[in-house]
This record gives sequence, structure tokens and C-alpha cells, in this order.
Amino acid sequence: EVATHSPIPTRSAAILFGKLPPVLRDPEGHLIQMMSGLQCRSRALAGCCWAILLAWNVVGASALPGRGLAEPRRAATSEVMGMIDKVEELKMYQYEMAEAFLLAAHGTHAAQNKADMAIAIGAFDVALAELSASTSSGSDADAQQQVEDLKPSWATYKALLEGNVDMATPGSAVLSTVEAQSELILKALANIRDRYFAHASLSGIELPPAHVYPIKQRLAIEKMTQQALFVILDVRRAHYLKQLVSAEHSFEALHRSLLWGDWVTGIPELTSVCTLHAMLKVSKTWSDYEHLLRQLSHPRTLAESNALVADLEDTSKLLADEMEEAAWLFEHDDGSCNAPATISATAWSNGIAEANNFRSLAQSASRVYFQLVKGFDADLGSAELSRTLVDAAASLSKCLKGSVESDVPAPPTQEIADLVGKVWEAWQDFAKEMQERLAADDNSPATLASFNATSSLLDDDMDQVGEQYVIAALAAQPSLRSTVWQLSQRQLALLQELSKEALVVGLGDTAQGKTARFEEVASIFEASHWELLKGRDASSAPASALLPGQPAPRTTDACTLTSMAGVLSSYSTLRSTLHQMYSSKDFLTAHKSYITTEAASPMLVDAMLAFKKGWDSFRS
Repeated sequence: EVATHSPIPTRSAAILFGKLPPVLRDPEGHLIQMMSGLQCRSRALAGCCWAILLAWNVVGASALPGRGLAEPRRAATSEVMGMIDKVEELKMYQYEMAEAFLLAAHGTHAAQNKADMAIAIGAFDVALAELSASTSSGSDADAQQQVEDLKPSWATYKALLEGNVDMATPGSAVLSTVEAQSELILKALANIRDRYFAHASLSGIELPPAHVYPIKQRLAIEKMTQQALFVILDVRRAHYLKQLVSAEHSFEALHRSLLWGDWVTGIPELTSVCTLHAMLKVSKTWSDYEHLLRQLSHPRTLAESNALVADLEDTSKLLADEMEEAAWLFEHDDGSCNAPATISATAWSNGIAEANNFRSLAQSASRVYFQLVKGFDADLGSAELSRTLVDAAASLSKCLKGSVESDVPAPPTQEIADLVGKVWEAWQDFAKEMQERLAADDNSPATLASFNATSSLLDDDMDQVGEQYVIAALAAQPSLRSTVWQLSQRQLALLQELSKEALVVGLGDTAQGKTARFEEVASIFEASHWELLKGRDASSAPASALLPGQPAPRTTDACTLTSMAGVLSSYSTLRSTLHQMYSSKDFLTAHKSYITTEAASPMLVDAMLAFKKGWDSFRS
């Protein structure tokens, strides 16, 4: 833990630079940090980088210029991490003071932004003094010299800001000078940071991705806001518009890595519920912020420009605050948040619907697979299977991480998150296996039985997800129609499973003794249909029903009753058709047996000859 001896007055550093977690060891993660400028984005490149690192260690740090790297392994982890955090802290203050200066120059909340600039300047002074004291007592003379070289540039920049904040306006020449001096400060800080990253790597100190990368994301927000303000104030407009496009892509890529993990950088996949919900808030505000950034390239009136600046200021602060919360949770999430309390009624409904949508798509994929095995149109079936697999993966990803666009919440409880994560892993293997078996034309009875068993296990797990969703929703908001949502949405998945089971039975030599699951699914569908129509109280539901302890209201809406009557009629037709499909093979077998047996009878032969004679006579 790095002790901060003086109070930090800005809103950012208190969360981001408070405590350090235990060091995590991941060679690929610290390799990227050591090799600044060398992007090891594939396994092949990562191996190459690792070879370079090994060569550096074999040669020895003493062969490198600069006395500071002569004995790198003596540096303590907390000391090096403290140095790096302090440099990132300085970058944060720089962005904040520049942003405040530019907003004041634009005339947006001028008094408040001048005060914010003064606070950030004071915080920068304190942090720079602490960094200087730390480096002067350390063993890295080159880092110490870089910090000393920063001080004159900082003094110049500080005087520039303080001396012009009351006079700067849009179009002032001083804005270009501020932009140039800001870049010098940021470049100097980046060099110091890279020095410590290299020091950490060569010392065998591996920096925890869960600490480093959320801070990078937080800094990226401030950087984009500063760039956006330069665009609005027409300072190197074309340059910063281009930079913003790159920054947006980088933000989104890192945001995805923080959610899904990245083996190259050593970022683990995010599975903790509280942090997932915090990151979903970031995703929502980022969508709003990105929309504002896209407006920068459009012509604007003065009033529109003022409104855009105000919106950017508010949204960037909200986004920064939410990213700070998420950054803190990446290291300190103990699961104590009340995630269900933050979910709206619409989001609860969408979450239950999406879980059942995946069930329906997964059963649909299995159905198409068995259709292809049975010999249906290969080209059409293959295209449908590919599309269904993509849709199913997209649906399950919404269940796993939440979705801003679809208003699907992140998993409301850790139990649901863990269960959906289990399904996600199984689904990846299942989808891959499905395509490999089709390519290999492996359609043996044992293979098909194993495949169908896996499909059923996936469906059972997602059925549990749906039930747990209902339980969590009712605990958070008892008035919700959660039981009805689950009953109705599950019906679609049951219809897909019914079709799949009919195909499975039809692929066998006989349907005898193999229709139990088909009949079970049909019974569940029919029972649920009548439950939705007639309703139930908590005591009337059989133990085998979905959530038997939960009541369901009676359906009274005339339009819904009419629709449900149509559903029942169509279902009866479907079940009859599916029954004929898998029973036709037994019917044909029995019919052929009858013909073979009876054809051998002389009586039948004589009767057929007499019939033929009579028919020929009638025709003549």
C-alpha cells in the first residue's frame, strides 16, 4: 500500500490512487508494459517479445545505459507501483486543469472552472513534490533526472495557465500555446511512466492488470474531453478530430477487454456482479458521450456549440465518476452491492426474455443440426445454422454482461452470473462440436445421442437461470409479473425443443420407447398454456410446475385470450404433424410387413387375379 501523506483535493485521485492490491503474476501482462511501443497482439508476437525479454535478462541490466537499471531487482513492488501511480496521478491533474482552463475560455461555468483549475494546479504541485522526494531516495538516477527536467516545464505551464485564465477567449492565440505546453507536460510524464514500467519488468515486478488498465481507461476519458475542447475551440481541429476517432476505438477495445478478458495483457474476464453492473453503467454513459463526440465534426451555430460544450462537460464528469467507481471495484469488489435494487421493471422483463431467447435459439440450432443429419436441404440448412449460432452467442453474451442497446441488465446475483458463465463455456464447446461433426459427417447413433444429451444439459442450466431470475425479481419488486414472463417466454423454447425431439426420434430405427422426452415437453407446454390462461394461486400449483410456490394471475384481456386460442390451435396442428413425422417410419415398416405376409397367401393372390380380370372386362 502506498501512503498518501497529503490530502488530494480533486475528485479523481481519491478513488484511483488509494490502495494497491497484491501483485498478480502474468508474464504476458507485464511484457506489454515493459515493451512500450511494441504491441504484442498475437501469440506469435508475444512469444517473440518474451524471447527479447529473456535476451535482455541474459545480457544483464548492467549492460544497459544508466546507473538506475544496474540493480533493478532490488526495487520493492509497492515502491515501484507507488511511483507509477504518482505519475498517472499527475497526468490526471494535467488533464483536469487543461479542461478547466479551456471551459473557462469558452465561457462555460467560468467561475467554477477557474476554481477547479486552481485546485488541480495545487494538487499537481503536491504530487510532483512527492514524486521528486521518492525518486531522490531511489536508485534510478535517470528517473530522478527526468523528474527534475519536468519541473521547469511545469513552472512555465503553470504560469501560462494562471496568467491567462481570466483573459482567454475562443480564438485567443494563447490557446495554441496552452495546447503545445500541455503536450510537452504529457510527453514528459509518459517518458517517466515508461521508465518505471521498464524498471518494473526488468526487476521481475509484474503489474496487476486489474489495477493498471481501469486507470488507463479513466485517463482516456479525460484525454478525449481535452481533445474535444480543442476541436470546439478550433485549435488544431483536423488533428484532434483524427485523434478522437483513434481514441474512441482504443477506449472501446479496452472496455471490451475489461469485460471479457485478454490473454495478451493478462486481464482476467470480469465475473463479479457488482463490477459488472458498474461497467454496464459506464457502457451506457459512454454511449451518450460517444454520441456527443460524433457531433464535433458537424457545423454548429453558437447556441448549438454552447449546448454541446455543456453536455460534454456534464457527460464527461459522469463518465469519469462511473469509471472511477468501476476501477475501485476491480480491486475491491466484495459482492456487497445490492444490484437487484438498481434494475428497472423493464430491464427485469428483458433479462428474463433474453434468457429464454437464448434457450429458443440453442434448441433451434440443435433442431437445424438434426434436420441436416436427416438429409434436408444442405445449403439452406447450413446457412440457417450459422445464422442461428451467431444469434445465440449474441443473446447469451447479453445475459452474461448485460446490454445497453437491449436494456438487458447484467446478472442480478452472483449465482446467476456463475451459472450463465458455466453455460457460456459449455456453449462455446457445443457450437464448435456441432460444426465439426457436420464437417466430418459423424452421424453415428452414439454421437447423436451424446449431442442431444449435451443440448438438454444446456437447456436445463438456462431453465435454472430463468427460475433464479424470477426469484431475484420477485424479491426486489414483488409486484412484478415475473412468473408470467417466465411462463410465456419459456413456451417459445419448448416449441423448438419439441421439434428437435421429434427429429431425434425420427432419426432412429423405431419410435417405440424413444418418445418420452417428446411427450414430456408437450405436457409441459400444455400445462403452462393453461396456467397462463386460468392462473393459479401459490397453493394450487403442482410440485412439478414452474416455481410452484409463486402465484400467477388469470388472463382476462380479450385480445390475449383470442391470441392464446390461436396458439392452441396451431400447437395442436404442429404436434400432430411432428407425431406423424416420427411415427411414419414405424407405420411404413408395419405396412410393408403386412404386404409381404399377405402376398404369400394363395387366397389373396386369387382375389387379386379375379379383381384384375373383372377390371379388364369392365374397361373393355
